[in-house]
Amino acid sequence: MLGIVGQHHRVGKNGRQLKVASLALTNPSDCGVDSLTFGARGTLEVTTTDSALYRVDITPPSPQDWTLAGFGPYHAWQFFRVFASPLPGLLTLTCDSLFIQRGSVQRCSVASRDTSKALSGIRWSFSAPELEVPVQDSNSVTWIGEMALSGVVQVRAAMGGTVDSASLAISVQPRQWMRDGLKISPATAPVLVS
Repeated sequence: MLGIVGQHHRVGKNGRQLKVASLALTNPSDCGVDSLTFGARGTLEVTTTDSALYRVDITPPSPQDWTLAGFGPYHAWQFFRVFASPLPGLLTLTCDSLFIQRGSVQRCSVASRDTSKALSGIRWSFSAPELEVPVQDSNSVTWIGEMALSGVVQVRAAMGGTVDSASLAISVQPRQWMRDGLKISPATAPVLVS
């Protein structure tokens, strides 16, 4: 098609344009004597889960109206299909177990998927419905805590100028009580009376 093939614009929440990329013709060899073809496509990658991406604006191919060899006017219709697929995060978060016995110590670690990049500004938090304020910790690649409630362990960190986050849900299981060498259910477990 004669003219501009089109562009897509990555826009941040504050309205600032973050990136512009041109669309490419789907099949350039289809442009014959009439310089018309059936489509253009483009790819836009968002590389972090904390990206400032707010919207994508697509500038369609132009012109949309034209004449050809004295015939016309002709008009081009625009149809857009958008496919989204998540990219892996920049952080790898691992914990000892996603199911842990109440009172046990949980150890979680964070690392950069790109081992050549060091992490900085590490911020850990643990949140649970029973907590009014999340428990927070910082500046270590490891978080260690005694588990009393089920909840979510989250970590945020920077690699250069890029910030990312990762989280895991942890389920705290009732303690296994023993009486005379046999496991007993929590319903029949000893109760402390003051």
